[in-house]
Amino acid sequence: GGIGQLSLDKTVAFECVVKLAPASTADFSLLAGVIEPASGGNNAIVDSTGLPKASTDFVGFYVKKDNVIRFGYVNGSGTISDVTGIAKTIVSGTSYKLGFLIDSNSKDEILKVFVDGVQVGQKSKADLLADAEWPDDTNFAAIVAAKSIAGSADTADVKFAHCVQVS
Repeated sequence: GGIGQLSLDKTVAFECVVKLAPASTADFSLLAGVIEPASGGNNAIVDSTGLPKASTDFVGFYVKKDNVIRFGYVNGSGTISDVTGIAKTIVSGTSYKLGFLIDSNSKDEILKVFVDGVQVGQKSKADLLADAEWPDDTNFAAIVAAKSIAGSADTADVKFAHCVQVS
């Protein structure tokens, strides 16, 4: 099921706490954010890259094969757009509080990204509307998914995850 429609005209807040324990430095992937409904399960994450599958709209945090937490979005084209300045290397066994806010009441920094309670990035409404990869006006559902690319003993413990939308 879905939560609603992802739009820059509606306020959306996502937050989760995950404890990540990759077994090595190049085999773990994670998606945490909002995704097109019915894109979950084993097929939500591409094995070779750790990114959302190419036909999927996604906004949120991701880890791809290099164990670095990043934030980005994609409209289903398969090309992810990063929010610059967000690159946190995972320390195995450490918990991370990840969150973002789409603030429909803001005229400038509408997308705000937080790691461990500190704002680490933002994008303006104008920048998002100008970016062809932003999945505006699409249905979405919350997701926290982890996958071991190399089949090792990676773990991800989700302490909590919630997503709300206010019209």
